[in-house]
Amino acid sequence: MYKIKQVNEDFKVFEESAVKPEEKGEYQYFTLEKNGLNTPESIFLLSEKLKIPKKFFGYAGNKDKRAATKQIISIQTNMDIGTIESNRLKLTYLGKGNERINLGSHEGNGFEIVVRNLEDEEEPDEINFIPNYFDTQRFSTLNVEIGEAILARNFEKAVNLLLQTLEGTDIFYKITKRLEKNPHDFVSCLRDIDKKTLMLYIHSVQSYLFNYTLSESIKSNTEAYKTVSYPLGEFYFSSEKPEDFMLALPGFGTEIGDDDIDMKLMEKMDEMSITTRSFVIKEIPELSSEGVMRNAFAEVSNLSISDFDDDKLNERKKKCTVKFSLPKGSYATIVVKSMFG
Repeated sequence: MYKIKQVNEDFKVFEESAVKPEEKGEYQYFTLEKNGLNTPESIFLLSEKLKIPKKFFGYAGNKDKRAATKQIISIQTNMDIGTIESNRLKLTYLGKGNERINLGSHEGNGFEIVVRNLEDEEEPDEINFIPNYFDTQRFSTLNVEIGEAILARNFEKAVNLLLQTLEGTDIFYKITKRLEKNPHDFVSCLRDIDKKTLMLYIHSVQSYLFNYTLSESIKSNTEAYKTVSYPLGEFYFSSEKPEDFMLALPGFGTEIGDDDIDMKLMEKMDEMSITTRSFVIKEIPELSSEGVMRNAFAEVSNLSISDFDDDKLNERKKKCTVKFSLPKGSYATIVVKSMFG
């Protein structure tokens, strides 16, 4: 079985940005290179070092922690920052401009991934598209179960599941103390948790439902496909790209039709005891989430595959390097699964 991310340098990400630095502007632009940190962790460290509040930093995408990545960030400041370098990150000044860099404002990402633990005969498939699945890093431990419980208004279950993931943390003790005073105040317990963290649980449910309907669509409409297991089910990969279409990440406002795929989505949501109206959460309004549409497939461009070489990290095995580009929001690990899975 292939391996990736055995060392951070095996997984390189280069953000493709349209930013054009100039000599003047309200914002300063920097290249942020990091290794073993995700983007919010890097921003926190820079904020602490520079004494600039985090709200004055802007970035387009949250890059992986177990990777070596490069992206452009903006800082709203008049400070002469120059270059900052440590063992895990490097900040290099590029210029100025009048636009803050916001989530999703980049054009895509380039990747250079070392795939290890290969056999001599394990030739990868050359591909030019992937089903646009969300991969396992979107979900983490119990994310979908917690989100499902919140949406089903089973707040007691959601809190109990959360406590399993938070044991030993400050927020764990804060919630347990609250429950000692009021054993049924589960909504307040949820409010003790950062909104961005809570939204991850809702987004995990939406992503799981998208993956499910996309797999069902490929299985129903494609004769030649292969399957790759993941913790929440199976990914289906078709050998020929069907005509592209869009599928819902369901939320309030999502219109579910009467075709086969929409019916499968409705059946799955029934199993989870949720409807599109469940995404209007009156008890915690800031968690309400509107449905959006997402492309079912994503283009894989600029693909290159190196020759196999000896893998010094895995005895008697081979390795190769794959390079490619993806649109923003698409998962490089899905490319690897499609090629080697």
